[in-house]
Amino acid sequence: MKTRILAVTLILSIPGTAMSMPMSLVKAINSAVLQQTETDKAADKDKKEAEKTGTTSNETSKNGSVASNDEAHRDLARYSVLIGVPLLTFGFAFKAWDWGSSDHWIWRSEGFFGQNTQYGGFDKMGHLWSHYTITRASYNVFNYTEQGRPIKWLYTILIPASVGLAIEVGDAYATSAGFAWEDLVADSTGIFIGCMMERFPVLDAFFNLSVEYSPTDYVTEHPEDSFLFALDYSGWKFLTSFKLAGFEYLGFDIPEFMKYFMIDFGYFTRGYTKFDREMNPAVKPKRFVYVGVSINMPEVLKAVFNDNKSFASRASRQALSYYHIPFGLNGNHKLAE
Repeated sequence: MKTRILAVTLILSIPGTAMSMPMSLVKAINSAVLQQTETDKAADKDKKEAEKTGTTSNETSKNGSVASNDEAHRDLARYSVLIGVPLLTFGFAFKAWDWGSSDHWIWRSEGFFGQNTQYGGFDKMGHLWSHYTITRASYNVFNYTEQGRPIKWLYTILIPASVGLAIEVGDAYATSAGFAWEDLVADSTGIFIGCMMERFPVLDAFFNLSVEYSPTDYVTEHPEDSFLFALDYSGWKFLTSFKLAGFEYLGFDIPEFMKYFMIDFGYFTRGYTKFDREMNPAVKPKRFVYVGVSINMPEVLKAVFNDNKSFASRASRQALSYYHIPFGLNGNHKLAE
């Protein structure tokens, strides 16, 4: 668990400082004061109890130190994510979007997946997937830091929800954007799906949300703008995958090869962005859906690694749960313009 948490924390957060100090020293002093009047007989009794259980004072001290270090690690992970995720998000936002270009609040209705919407709906897919990913990663962190206590759900939902709302407030003061309630719907959908996947493992066993990305010609020819890859919508694809390995999770005896395959349902757009128009002013925006079959790479990695609890195994499988490697076949269908 720790290796998975550390991997997620490194990806999503910036280095933080533990926000609480161990209280073992204070407790030790209080205990000494309270026990100062105890008799030697009681002390002897404690000594005999320790000898009987095979516990020495050194071992007790060592155990206390380990517990204290573990608490410090949990604090570090908790506050790194609570502080780091918003900071990283807003750092990108101020660099990539024109926040502050308007001196008044702008409301904007963007629609969802219509042909004549600004991005053909792929921006909504981006909102959904990013909030889904943050939700799932946050749950893994906070399930560890809160030791399974229900407050983990509050933190898990608080991070993506607050980030999504803050982004819309920033967009409200951007002339190219505006506060869009449709974005909040997409955000909430991603958060809901992420929570359901964590709450009901059977859903996670059967389904997966992921993306593919291949840089467009604009990004390839303008490396100085490569940090804007997240807005390079014509290079992205969004997928929902049905994993045949789920049947094995339910206890069905399926052929070994089946668990390594997924059935994919995808959506992508081309020609909607300013990058596309700069490369070809006459480009016409298009929307596509597709169906395909691909390799379940996280399942393959389970078979590759001897120790699936190792850092390398956990980190690689976690990453490939969110990013799809296009090993497979698929057929595209262009939607009506």
